[in-house]
Amino acid sequence: MLDDAAAEALTRSLMLGTARRPLPPGAGLGGAVAADDPRAVLKAVALLGQRGRFARPRLAQVPAAAPILADPRARPPAAARPLFLSLLAGKSGHAADPVALAIADAMARRRLKLHPFDLPRLEAFVRAHAPKLGASAVTWAGRHAGTEETGRGFFDAEAVDETNWQQAGPAQKSAFIRSLRGAAPDRARDLVAAIYAAEPAATRVALLQGLAAGLSEADRPFLDGLSGDRAPTVREAAEALLARLPGSARSQQRLQEAIGRLKLGHTGLLKRRATLRLEFPATVKEWQRESWAVATIAAAGLDDLAGGLRLTVDAMAAAAEGDEILAVALAVRAAREERFDLLSRLARGGAAQAWIASVQASDLAEADAGFVARWSAAALHPELWPDLPAGGLARLHEAIRAPLPEPAVRAILASAAWRSLAAAAQRQEAPLAEQAFTVLAALTPAPLRRALQAELAPLPPTLTARALTAIALLDHLDAA
Repeated sequence: MLDDAAAEALTRSLMLGTARRPLPPGAGLGGAVAADDPRAVLKAVALLGQRGRFARPRLAQVPAAAPILADPRARPPAAARPLFLSLLAGKSGHAADPVALAIADAMARRRLKLHPFDLPRLEAFVRAHAPKLGASAVTWAGRHAGTEETGRGFFDAEAVDETNWQQAGPAQKSAFIRSLRGAAPDRARDLVAAIYAAEPAATRVALLQGLAAGLSEADRPFLDGLSGDRAPTVREAAEALLARLPGSARSQQRLQEAIGRLKLGHTGLLKRRATLRLEFPATVKEWQRESWAVATIAAAGLDDLAGGLRLTVDAMAAAAEGDEILAVALAVRAAREERFDLLSRLARGGAAQAWIASVQASDLAEADAGFVARWSAAALHPELWPDLPAGGLARLHEAIRAPLPEPAVRAILASAAWRSLAAAAQRQEAPLAEQAFTVLAALTPAPLRRALQAELAPLPPTLTARALTAIALLDHLDAA
Protein backbone atom coordinates (compact mmCIF):
# COMPACT_ATOMS: atom_id res chain seq x y z
CA MET A 1 0.00 0.00 0.00
CA LEU A 2 1.25 3.48 -0.80
CA ASP A 3 2.11 5.67 2.13
CA ASP A 4 1.65 9.43 1.99
CA ALA A 5 5.26 10.16 1.00
CA ALA A 6 5.23 7.60 -1.87
CA ALA A 7 1.87 8.84 -3.13
CA GLU A 8 3.17 12.42 -3.12
CA ALA A 9 6.31 11.41 -5.10
CA LEU A 10 4.25 9.41 -7.61
CA THR A 11 1.80 12.28 -8.11
CA ARG A 12 4.61 14.75 -8.80
CA SER A 13 6.20 12.36 -11.31
CA LEU A 14 2.97 11.88 -13.23
CA MET A 15 2.04 15.55 -13.18
CA LEU A 16 5.45 16.73 -14.40
CA GLY A 17 5.95 13.85 -16.84
CA THR A 18 8.02 10.70 -16.40
CA ALA A 19 10.62 11.99 -18.88
CA ARG A 20 11.44 14.88 -16.53
CA ARG A 21 10.86 13.02 -13.29
CA PRO A 22 11.09 9.23 -13.60
CA LEU A 23 8.83 6.99 -11.60
CA PRO A 24 10.10 6.03 -8.17
CA PRO A 25 11.75 2.64 -7.88
CA GLY A 26 9.48 -0.33 -7.53
CA ALA A 27 9.90 -0.43 -3.78
CA GLY A 28 8.51 3.08 -3.68
CA LEU A 29 5.31 1.78 -5.25
CA GLY A 30 4.73 -0.68 -2.48
CA GLY A 31 6.00 -3.55 -4.66
CA ALA A 32 2.85 -3.45 -6.79
CA VAL A 33 4.64 -2.49 -10.01
CA ALA A 34 7.86 -4.02 -11.28
CA ALA A 35 10.53 -1.55 -12.28
CA ASP A 36 11.03 -3.16 -15.73
CA ASP A 37 7.30 -3.53 -16.49
CA PRO A 38 6.55 -1.77 -19.85
CA ARG A 39 3.15 -0.79 -18.47
CA ALA A 40 4.58 0.65 -15.28
CA VAL A 41 3.23 4.15 -15.99
CA LEU A 42 -0.32 2.94 -16.63
CA LYS A 43 -0.25 0.70 -13.59
CA ALA A 44 1.08 3.62 -11.47
CA VAL A 45 -1.80 5.81 -12.63
CA ALA A 46 -4.29 3.05 -11.79
CA LEU A 47 -2.68 2.49 -8.42
CA LEU A 48 -2.79 6.18 -7.59
CA GLY A 49 -6.43 6.38 -8.66
CA GLN A 50 -7.42 3.40 -6.52
CA ARG A 51 -5.65 4.92 -3.55
CA GLY A 52 -7.63 8.17 -4.03
CA ARG A 53 -10.88 6.22 -3.79
CA PHE A 54 -10.16 4.98 -0.29
CA ALA A 55 -7.73 7.44 1.27
CA ARG A 56 -9.36 10.23 3.25
CA PRO A 57 -8.04 13.65 2.29
CA ARG A 58 -6.37 15.64 5.00
CA LEU A 59 -8.46 18.48 6.45
CA ALA A 60 -7.42 21.88 5.26
CA GLN A 61 -5.98 24.08 7.97
CA VAL A 62 -8.13 27.21 7.73
CA PRO A 63 -6.72 30.05 9.82
CA ALA A 64 -9.16 31.54 12.29
CA ALA A 65 -10.42 34.86 10.98
CA ALA A 66 -10.65 37.79 13.34
CA PRO A 67 -14.28 38.81 14.00
CA ILE A 68 -15.49 41.84 12.10
CA LEU A 69 -16.77 43.32 15.36
CA ALA A 70 -15.48 42.40 18.79
CA ASP A 71 -18.28 42.29 21.34
CA PRO A 72 -17.24 40.10 24.27
CA ARG A 73 -20.47 40.55 26.18
CA ALA A 74 -22.56 37.53 27.06
CA ARG A 75 -26.21 37.07 26.11
CA PRO A 76 -29.02 36.98 28.66
CA PRO A 77 -30.67 33.62 29.41
CA ALA A 78 -32.97 32.28 26.72
CA ALA A 79 -35.93 32.68 29.08
CA ALA A 80 -35.40 36.43 29.03
CA ARG A 81 -35.95 36.84 25.26
CA PRO A 82 -39.77 36.68 25.27
CA LEU A 83 -39.82 39.11 28.19
CA PHE A 84 -37.74 41.60 26.18
CA LEU A 85 -40.22 41.34 23.32
CA SER A 86 -43.23 41.63 25.60
CA LEU A 87 -41.97 44.81 27.26
CA LEU A 88 -40.11 46.60 24.48
CA ALA A 89 -41.31 45.42 21.05
CA GLY A 90 -44.22 46.55 18.93
CA LYS A 91 -46.61 49.42 19.46
CA SER A 92 -47.08 48.56 23.12
CA GLY A 93 -43.37 48.80 23.83
CA HIS A 94 -41.96 51.89 25.50
CA ALA A 95 -38.31 52.69 24.80
CA ALA A 96 -37.92 55.53 27.30
CA ASP A 97 -40.11 54.75 30.32
CA PRO A 98 -38.54 53.77 33.69
CA VAL A 99 -38.76 50.06 32.88
CA ALA A 100 -36.82 50.51 29.62
CA LEU A 101 -34.19 52.62 31.42
CA ALA A 102 -33.84 50.01 34.17
CA ILE A 103 -33.40 47.22 31.60
CA ALA A 104 -30.74 49.18 29.70
CA ASP A 105 -28.90 49.97 32.93
CA ALA A 106 -29.03 46.32 34.02
CA MET A 107 -27.63 45.23 30.64
CA ALA A 108 -24.76 47.70 31.02
CA ARG A 109 -24.13 46.74 34.65
CA ARG A 110 -24.08 43.00 33.92
CA ARG A 111 -22.24 43.46 30.57
CA LEU A 112 -24.92 41.72 28.51
CA LYS A 113 -25.91 42.10 24.85
CA LEU A 114 -29.12 41.37 22.99
CA HIS A 115 -29.55 38.34 20.77
CA PRO A 116 -28.79 39.47 17.18
CA PHE A 117 -32.19 38.25 15.96
CA ASP A 118 -33.86 40.60 18.48
CA LEU A 119 -32.09 43.80 17.37
CA PRO A 120 -34.56 44.63 14.56
CA ARG A 121 -37.53 43.59 16.68
CA LEU A 122 -36.45 45.98 19.47
CA GLU A 123 -35.45 48.76 17.11
CA ALA A 124 -36.74 51.73 19.15
CA PHE A 125 -35.13 50.40 22.34
CA VAL A 126 -31.81 49.70 20.61
CA ARG A 127 -31.68 53.15 19.03
CA ALA A 128 -32.44 54.85 22.36
CA HIS A 129 -29.97 52.89 24.49
CA ALA A 130 -27.34 51.47 22.12
CA PRO A 131 -24.28 52.64 24.14
CA LYS A 132 -25.52 50.65 27.13
CA LEU A 133 -26.22 47.52 25.06
CA GLY A 134 -22.71 46.93 23.70
CA ALA A 135 -20.75 47.33 20.50
CA SER A 136 -23.06 45.13 18.41
CA ALA A 137 -26.07 47.34 19.26
CA VAL A 138 -24.08 50.51 18.52
CA THR A 139 -23.05 49.12 15.12
CA TRP A 140 -26.55 47.92 14.24
CA ALA A 141 -28.15 51.23 15.23
CA GLY A 142 -25.60 53.23 13.24
CA ARG A 143 -25.90 51.02 10.16
CA HIS A 144 -29.69 51.20 10.07
CA ALA A 145 -29.72 54.93 10.76
CA GLY A 146 -27.74 55.51 7.56
CA THR A 147 -24.66 56.80 9.42
CA GLU A 148 -21.09 55.60 9.56
CA GLU A 149 -21.21 55.00 13.30
CA THR A 150 -19.88 51.56 14.24
CA GLY A 151 -18.75 49.75 17.33
CA ARG A 152 -15.16 50.64 16.46
CA GLY A 153 -15.44 53.78 18.63
CA PHE A 154 -17.48 52.12 21.37
CA PHE A 155 -16.06 51.49 24.83
CA ASP A 156 -17.64 50.01 27.91
CA ALA A 157 -17.56 52.48 30.76
CA GLU A 158 -14.82 50.62 32.63
CA ALA A 159 -12.66 50.45 29.48
CA VAL A 160 -12.39 54.24 29.02
CA ASP A 161 -9.05 55.70 30.05
CA GLU A 162 -6.70 58.50 29.04
CA THR A 163 -5.54 56.60 25.97
CA ASN A 164 -8.95 56.21 24.33
CA TRP A 165 -11.37 58.63 25.97
CA GLN A 166 -11.31 61.02 23.02
CA GLN A 167 -12.86 58.29 20.83
CA ALA A 168 -15.73 57.68 23.28
CA GLY A 169 -19.18 59.25 23.08
CA PRO A 170 -20.16 62.50 24.86
CA ALA A 171 -21.79 60.76 27.82
CA GLN A 172 -18.78 58.46 28.30
CA LYS A 173 -16.39 61.39 28.04
CA SER A 174 -18.33 63.28 30.69
CA ALA A 175 -18.46 60.24 32.98
CA PHE A 176 -14.71 59.66 32.58
CA ILE A 177 -13.88 63.29 33.40
CA ARG A 178 -16.21 63.19 36.39
CA SER A 179 -14.54 60.06 37.76
CA LEU A 180 -11.06 61.48 37.14
CA ARG A 181 -11.95 64.69 39.00
CA GLY A 182 -12.19 62.70 42.20
CA ALA A 183 -8.59 61.47 41.94
CA ALA A 184 -6.80 64.14 39.88
CA PRO A 185 -8.93 67.29 39.39
CA ASP A 186 -6.20 69.33 37.69
CA ARG A 187 -5.40 66.51 35.28
CA ALA A 188 -9.08 66.18 34.35
CA ARG A 189 -9.32 69.91 33.61
CA ASP A 190 -6.15 69.81 31.50
CA LEU A 191 -7.50 66.91 29.43
CA VAL A 192 -10.71 68.82 28.76
CA ALA A 193 -8.85 72.02 27.85
CA ALA A 194 -6.67 70.14 25.35
CA ILE A 195 -9.59 68.97 23.18
CA TYR A 196 -12.27 71.50 24.09
CA ALA A 197 -12.12 73.74 21.03
CA ALA A 198 -12.49 70.85 18.59
CA GLU A 199 -15.64 69.37 20.18
CA PRO A 200 -19.25 70.22 19.17
CA ALA A 201 -21.34 72.35 21.51
CA ALA A 202 -23.29 69.44 23.01
CA THR A 203 -20.06 67.65 23.90
CA ARG A 204 -18.55 70.84 25.36
CA VAL A 205 -21.56 71.19 27.66
CA ALA A 206 -21.25 67.54 28.71
CA LEU A 207 -17.56 68.03 29.51
CA LEU A 208 -18.38 71.08 31.64
CA GLN A 209 -20.92 68.98 33.52
CA GLY A 210 -18.14 66.49 34.18
CA LEU A 211 -15.94 69.27 35.57
CA ALA A 212 -18.69 70.35 37.98
CA ALA A 213 -17.53 67.64 40.38
CA GLY A 214 -14.81 68.97 42.68
CA LEU A 215 -15.06 72.56 41.42
CA SER A 216 -12.30 74.79 42.87
CA GLU A 217 -10.60 78.13 42.46
CA ALA A 218 -8.02 76.52 40.16
CA ASP A 219 -10.75 76.09 37.56
CA ARG A 220 -11.52 79.82 37.35
CA PRO A 221 -9.06 80.74 34.52
CA PHE A 222 -10.41 77.97 32.27
CA LEU A 223 -14.04 78.90 32.96
CA ASP A 224 -13.34 82.61 32.47
CA GLY A 225 -11.94 81.81 29.05
CA LEU A 226 -15.30 80.34 27.99
CA SER A 227 -17.15 83.66 28.30
CA GLY A 228 -16.63 84.19 24.58
CA ASP A 229 -17.61 80.69 23.45
CA ARG A 230 -19.56 80.64 20.20
CA ALA A 231 -22.39 78.53 21.67
CA PRO A 232 -24.88 80.15 24.11
CA THR A 233 -25.43 76.82 25.90
CA VAL A 234 -21.71 76.58 26.66
CA ARG A 235 -21.55 80.16 27.91
CA GLU A 236 -24.52 79.53 30.21
CA ALA A 237 -22.98 76.31 31.56
CA ALA A 238 -19.66 78.05 32.22
CA GLU A 239 -21.42 80.96 33.93
CA ALA A 240 -23.34 78.55 36.16
CA LEU A 241 -20.09 76.94 37.26
CA LEU A 242 -18.45 80.31 37.89
CA ALA A 243 -21.41 81.31 40.05
CA ARG A 244 -20.69 78.32 42.27
CA LEU A 245 -17.14 79.46 42.98
CA PRO A 246 -16.99 81.33 46.31
CA GLY A 247 -15.86 84.91 45.93
CA SER A 248 -16.58 85.23 42.22
CA ALA A 249 -18.35 88.37 41.01
CA ARG A 250 -21.34 86.35 39.84
CA SER A 251 -21.65 84.47 43.13
CA GLN A 252 -21.54 87.74 45.09
CA GLN A 253 -24.20 89.20 42.82
CA ARG A 254 -26.45 86.20 43.38
CA LEU A 255 -25.85 86.32 47.13
CA GLN A 256 -26.89 89.96 47.37
CA GLU A 257 -29.94 89.30 45.21
CA ALA A 258 -30.96 86.40 47.47
CA ILE A 259 -30.47 88.36 50.71
CA GLY A 260 -32.42 91.29 49.26
CA ARG A 261 -35.42 89.03 48.68
CA LEU A 262 -35.49 87.65 52.24
CA LYS A 263 -37.53 89.67 54.73
CA LEU A 264 -36.63 89.03 58.36
CA GLY A 265 -39.31 89.47 61.00
CA HIS A 266 -40.12 88.33 64.53
CA THR A 267 -43.15 86.75 66.12
CA GLY A 268 -44.23 85.92 69.65
CA LEU A 269 -44.71 88.06 72.75
CA LEU A 270 -42.87 86.31 75.51
CA LYS A 271 -40.51 84.23 73.41
CA ARG A 272 -39.49 86.11 70.33
CA ARG A 273 -38.78 83.97 67.30
CA ALA A 274 -37.31 85.01 63.97
CA THR A 275 -39.36 84.47 60.81
CA LEU A 276 -38.31 84.65 57.18
CA ARG A 277 -40.48 85.44 54.21
CA LEU A 278 -39.43 85.30 50.57
CA GLU A 279 -40.56 88.16 48.32
CA PHE A 280 -40.87 87.44 44.60
CA PRO A 281 -40.35 89.81 41.69
CA ALA A 282 -43.55 91.07 40.12
CA THR A 283 -42.66 89.33 36.85
CA VAL A 284 -42.54 85.87 38.46
CA LYS A 285 -45.89 84.12 38.16
CA GLU A 286 -47.19 81.83 40.89
CA TRP A 287 -46.37 78.61 39.04
CA GLN A 288 -42.80 79.86 38.52
CA ARG A 289 -42.09 80.73 42.14
CA GLU A 290 -40.52 77.49 43.28
CA SER A 291 -38.15 77.23 40.32
CA TRP A 292 -37.20 80.90 40.72
CA ALA A 293 -36.53 80.39 44.44
CA VAL A 294 -34.32 77.38 43.76
CA ALA A 295 -32.40 79.26 41.06
CA THR A 296 -31.94 82.33 43.29
CA ILE A 297 -31.78 81.21 46.93
CA ALA A 298 -30.19 77.77 46.41
CA ALA A 299 -27.43 79.40 44.32
CA ALA A 300 -26.01 81.03 47.47
CA GLY A 301 -24.16 79.21 50.22
CA LEU A 302 -26.03 78.64 53.48
CA ASP A 303 -23.28 80.18 55.60
CA ASP A 304 -23.21 83.28 53.39
CA LEU A 305 -26.98 83.63 53.51
CA ALA A 306 -27.11 83.23 57.26
CA GLY A 307 -24.22 85.65 57.71
CA GLY A 308 -25.98 88.27 55.59
CA LEU A 309 -29.09 87.91 57.77
CA ARG A 310 -27.03 87.85 60.99
CA LEU A 311 -28.44 84.45 61.93
CA THR A 312 -26.99 81.02 62.39
CA VAL A 313 -27.76 78.44 59.74
CA ASP A 314 -30.00 76.51 62.15
CA ALA A 315 -31.86 79.68 63.13
CA MET A 316 -32.31 80.59 59.48
CA ALA A 317 -33.75 77.13 58.73
CA ALA A 318 -36.12 77.38 61.69
CA ALA A 319 -37.24 80.86 60.61
CA ALA A 320 -38.03 79.59 57.10
CA GLU A 321 -40.40 76.83 58.22
CA GLY A 322 -43.43 79.09 57.74
CA ASP A 323 -42.58 79.70 54.07
CA GLU A 324 -42.77 76.40 52.18
CA ILE A 325 -41.11 77.64 48.98
CA LEU A 326 -38.22 79.18 50.93
CA ALA A 327 -37.84 75.96 52.95
CA VAL A 328 -37.69 73.98 49.69
CA ALA A 329 -34.97 76.25 48.31
CA LEU A 330 -32.91 75.97 51.51
CA ALA A 331 -33.37 72.18 51.48
CA VAL A 332 -32.06 72.01 47.92
CA ARG A 333 -29.00 74.02 48.98
CA ALA A 334 -28.51 71.82 52.05
CA ALA A 335 -28.44 68.76 49.76
CA ARG A 336 -25.84 70.41 47.52
CA GLU A 337 -23.65 71.11 50.54
CA GLU A 338 -24.30 67.58 51.87
CA ARG A 339 -25.75 68.91 55.13
CA PHE A 340 -28.07 65.97 55.41
CA ASP A 341 -29.13 66.60 59.02
CA LEU A 342 -30.36 70.04 58.03
CA LEU A 343 -32.01 68.62 54.91
CA SER A 344 -33.90 66.06 56.98
CA ARG A 345 -35.06 68.73 59.42
CA LEU A 346 -36.31 70.96 56.62
CA ALA A 347 -38.04 68.07 54.84
CA ARG A 348 -39.88 67.09 58.01
CA GLY A 349 -40.68 70.70 58.85
CA GLY A 350 -42.63 71.61 55.73
CA ALA A 351 -40.44 70.90 52.70
CA ALA A 352 -41.48 67.28 52.16
CA GLN A 353 -41.49 67.82 48.37
CA ALA A 354 -38.03 69.40 48.27
CA TRP A 355 -36.63 66.20 46.76
CA ILE A 356 -38.62 66.86 43.58
CA ALA A 357 -37.02 70.30 43.32
CA SER A 358 -33.57 68.73 43.67
CA VAL A 359 -34.37 66.30 40.88
CA GLN A 360 -35.69 69.05 38.61
CA ALA A 361 -32.53 71.08 39.24
CA SER A 362 -30.45 68.10 37.98
CA ASP A 363 -28.63 67.90 41.32
CA LEU A 364 -28.76 64.09 41.31
CA ALA A 365 -27.60 63.53 37.75
CA GLU A 366 -24.65 61.12 37.80
CA ALA A 367 -24.61 61.12 41.61
CA ASP A 368 -22.75 58.17 43.12
CA ALA A 369 -24.48 55.48 45.16
CA GLY A 370 -23.13 56.78 48.47
CA PHE A 371 -24.56 60.26 47.91
CA VAL A 372 -27.92 58.86 46.77
CA ALA A 373 -28.14 56.69 49.90
CA ARG A 374 -27.47 59.62 52.25
CA TRP A 375 -29.67 61.99 50.27
CA SER A 376 -32.64 59.59 50.11
CA ALA A 377 -32.45 58.92 53.85
CA ALA A 378 -32.65 62.67 54.53
CA ALA A 379 -34.94 63.90 51.74
CA LEU A 380 -37.46 61.10 51.13
CA HIS A 381 -40.19 60.87 53.77
CA PRO A 382 -43.04 58.88 52.20
CA GLU A 383 -44.96 58.95 55.47
CA LEU A 384 -45.54 62.68 54.80
CA TRP A 385 -46.67 62.33 51.17
CA PRO A 386 -50.40 62.99 50.61
CA ASP A 387 -50.29 60.68 47.56
CA LEU A 388 -47.69 58.72 45.63
CA PRO A 389 -45.92 61.10 43.22
CA ALA A 390 -45.50 58.80 40.21
CA GLY A 391 -44.20 61.58 37.96
CA GLY A 392 -41.66 62.73 40.54
CA LEU A 393 -40.44 59.19 41.13
CA ALA A 394 -40.06 58.70 37.37
CA ARG A 395 -37.88 61.81 37.14
CA LEU A 396 -35.91 60.62 40.16
CA HIS A 397 -35.19 57.29 38.48
CA GLU A 398 -34.18 59.05 35.27
CA ALA A 399 -31.72 61.15 37.31
CA ILE A 400 -30.05 58.42 39.39
CA ARG A 401 -30.43 55.57 36.83
CA ALA A 402 -30.33 52.98 39.60
CA PRO A 403 -32.65 51.42 42.19
CA LEU A 404 -33.26 53.32 45.41
CA PRO A 405 -31.65 52.07 48.64
CA GLU A 406 -33.66 49.41 50.46
CA PRO A 407 -34.77 51.63 53.39
CA ALA A 408 -36.33 54.16 51.01
CA VAL A 409 -38.34 51.50 49.15
CA ARG A 410 -39.42 49.86 52.41
CA ALA A 411 -40.70 53.26 53.58
CA ILE A 412 -42.64 53.75 50.34
CA LEU A 413 -44.31 50.33 50.57
CA ALA A 414 -45.22 51.00 54.21
CA SER A 415 -46.63 54.49 53.58
CA ALA A 416 -50.25 55.56 53.63
CA ALA A 417 -49.81 56.97 50.13
CA TRP A 418 -48.98 53.50 48.79
CA ARG A 419 -51.88 51.84 50.60
CA SER A 420 -54.24 54.48 49.27
CA LEU A 421 -52.99 53.95 45.72
CA ALA A 422 -53.31 50.17 45.98
CA ALA A 423 -56.86 50.48 47.29
CA ALA A 424 -57.81 52.87 44.50
CA ALA A 425 -56.24 50.54 41.92
CA GLN A 426 -58.27 47.63 43.28
CA ARG A 427 -61.38 49.71 42.60
CA GLN A 428 -60.05 50.73 39.15
CA GLU A 429 -60.12 54.36 40.30
CA ALA A 430 -56.42 55.23 39.96
CA PRO A 431 -55.56 56.49 36.45
CA LEU A 432 -51.86 56.83 37.30
CA ALA A 433 -51.57 53.48 39.05
CA GLU A 434 -49.92 51.66 36.13
CA GLN A 435 -47.27 54.38 35.85
CA ALA A 436 -46.62 54.25 39.59
CA PHE A 437 -46.26 50.46 39.57
CA THR A 438 -43.80 50.46 36.67
CA VAL A 439 -41.73 53.22 38.30
CA LEU A 440 -41.54 51.25 41.53
CA ALA A 441 -40.52 48.12 39.61
CA ALA A 442 -37.57 50.10 38.23
CA LEU A 443 -36.67 51.72 41.58
CA THR A 444 -36.91 48.57 43.71
CA PRO A 445 -33.59 46.82 44.44
CA ALA A 446 -33.32 43.08 43.85
CA PRO A 447 -33.75 42.00 47.53
CA LEU A 448 -37.16 43.75 47.73
CA ARG A 449 -38.63 42.66 44.38
CA ARG A 450 -40.41 39.71 45.98
CA ALA A 451 -42.07 42.09 48.44
CA LEU A 452 -43.23 44.38 45.63
CA GLN A 453 -44.39 41.37 43.63
CA ALA A 454 -46.51 40.25 46.58
CA GLU A 455 -48.02 43.75 46.86
CA LEU A 456 -48.91 43.81 43.16
CA ALA A 457 -50.22 40.24 42.82
CA PRO A 458 -53.78 40.90 44.16
CA LEU A 459 -54.26 44.01 41.98
CA PRO A 460 -55.89 44.04 38.51
CA PRO A 461 -53.54 42.54 35.88
CA THR A 462 -54.33 45.34 33.47
CA LEU A 463 -52.47 47.69 35.82
CA THR A 464 -49.69 45.41 37.02
CA ALA A 465 -48.74 43.31 33.97
CA ARG A 466 -45.91 45.54 32.81
CA ALA A 467 -44.46 45.95 36.31
CA LEU A 468 -44.57 42.21 37.04
CA THR A 469 -43.00 41.35 33.67
CA ALA A 470 -40.28 43.91 34.32
CA ILE A 471 -39.53 42.34 37.72
CA ALA A 472 -39.18 38.91 36.09
CA LEU A 473 -36.84 40.24 33.38
CA LEU A 474 -34.68 42.21 35.81
CA ASP A 475 -34.33 39.06 37.94
CA HIS A 476 -33.08 37.16 34.86
CA LEU A 477 -30.59 39.90 34.01
CA ASP A 478 -29.24 40.15 37.56
CA ALA A 479 -28.79 36.38 37.69
CA ALA A 480 -26.94 36.19 34.35
